Amino acid sequence: MVVSSCKKDAVTSFSNGSASAITSSTATVAPTAADSTDTVVVFSWTNPNYATDSGTVRYTFQIDTSASFLHPVSFASVGTRSLSLTGKEVDSILLGYGLSFNTTYQIYLRVISSYSNYNDQKISDAIHVTMKAYVVPPKVTPPSTGTLFIIGDATAEVPQWSNSSSLAPVEQFTQIDSVTYGGIFYLTSTGSYLFLPSDIGDWSHKFGGASATGGTLLVDGDVPGSNTPAPATSGYYKIIVNFQTGTYSVTPYTNTFTGSLFIIGDATNESPQWDNSANLATSGQQFTQLDNGTFQLTLPLNNTGSYLLLPSDVGDWSHKYGGTSATGGTLLFDGDVPGSNTPPPAVSGTYTITVNFVTGMYTVQ
Repeated sequence: MVVSSCKKDAVTSFSNGSASAITSSTATVAPTAADSTDTVVVFSWTNPNYATDSGTVRYTFQIDTSASFLHPVSFASVGTRSLSLTGKEVDSILLGYGLSFNTTYQIYLRVISSYSNYNDQKISDAIHVTMKAYVVPPKVTPPSTGTLFIIGDATAEVPQWSNSSSLAPVEQFTQIDSVTYGGIFYLTSTGSYLFLPSDIGDWSHKFGGASATGGTLLVDGDVPGSNTPAPATSGYYKIIVNFQTGTYSVTPYTNTFTGSLFIIGDATNESPQWDNSANLATSGQQFTQLDNGTFQLTLPLNNTGSYLLLPSDVGDWSHKYGGTSATGGTLLFDGDVPGSNTPPPAVSGTYTITVNFVTGMYTVQ
């Protein structure tokens, strides 16, 4: 009697399926704070019709701000061909990409299907929907005044704890947006400071923290009696106060900042146009300081030549500011300023130049 046997090979998955197609329950996803726990959108996709039961199929649903899906937010499931998102989840995704509140964006969606061992992946065509993040109530109520000031003996100002006269503009923060303030201040390694919403004679409210480098923003009676501590080393620091997140940060400012600003160049009507041996402040070439980090000057500019911005007005070329655009953009410092300097406007006329050291931007209008 002859006995024979054979080894049964593992079943190789085979599919004549196709990539899923995605649909959205709505073309525009714009939740409000009241929708935070409610489902605001449902994404569904078709069965790729693999050879095996669809209950074993793995799906990865991806959301991204770009159709290239370089940094997707992914949701994984097995067998389930839909995804529901609440208002809070939509908000978290959009804000996680650094997108702005109350601004509509095109958001791209796709789904990747496969067997549970990730074999036979099929990627759907991407679709896009319009999404908008709502404003989450700030953790700390911003100043009703719309202003914020610094005061204390860790600052360079004198008198250091008196607000009997206006603290503006030197000690006034730049308002970056409705919930964020920033400033560049010289701080000593001794003493302390506070943030005040009003600049003259008002101590009814205050803000501060317990850390020299930043952390949780404290309000009124929660501010330590010793106030916000000074940094370990004296120097210029960029302070950002974020009422939305209820935090503040104190970081060394490595660029040049003197609290003054001047313009020079042959795109101006000054004569001599590149000579700063005389005081520029007396010839209409000094910017007005609007707040701690914002400077502005209105003057005639020609459509030929170029110009530079200087932190010092008499005979000092050790530092300079400028840009590559005639209309504004990123503010460049020292060696990063083009050798051709800042270009003139396309048309001669009167222009307002605004320079913001906190945001690192300039505009020419």
